[in-house]
Amino acid sequence: MGHWGKTLGHLGAFTLCLASMGCDGHGVFGMSCSEAGCGSALMVTVPVAGPGVELGVTALNLEVDGVAGDCEVSVEQMQQPQDCGQGVQAMLERTAVCTSETHADGAESESCRPDGGFAIRVTAGGTPAVVSLEIVDDAGAATRFDLTPQYETFFPNGPDCEPACDEAHIELEPLSLQLGDGGAAAGVADAGP
Repeated sequence: MGHWGKTLGHLGAFTLCLASMGCDGHGVFGMSCSEAGCGSALMVTVPVAGPGVELGVTALNLEVDGVAGDCEVSVEQMQQPQDCGQGVQAMLERTAVCTSETHADGAESESCRPDGGFAIRVTAGGTPAVVSLEIVDDAGAATRFDLTPQYETFFPNGPDCEPACDEAHIELEPLSLQLGDGGAAAGVADAGP
């Protein structure tokens, strides 16, 4: 076989290779989608400070689309999700400051270090339309947030691939939590999207 015969043979093999990548209509050139899954969720972050964070217990009272639930978080349960009912979990965790760096070869890396802070993270499965979250510190002071989440749809396997999931991320204003001494105070905050 001459030079052109070998070249056409290689070109034919390349064409067959492209054709064998699939013609199922997924992705560019009919490439198959990956199998990553996802779940819809609302994620709420409340930065917290004060002596009540490290030494007290913080109670969470919530209402998800009209159905009540509650749970408690504390340093003793740090990083351990607590079941609040209605498909909602909450936990207290330490916060960190992260920095990104792009290297000469174009690769990116991220490094994080604790910043001494704490945050209460609340995750509700699904796409609740209305959520009320009340945070009560050890001193009995209560702060309430009425939330109306705005969800964004994402596709973990690419824009032309299923599944599609909806997520909303809300970061609330920082709270100062106090230790109990019998006093009580209350506040209400309205936090939309």
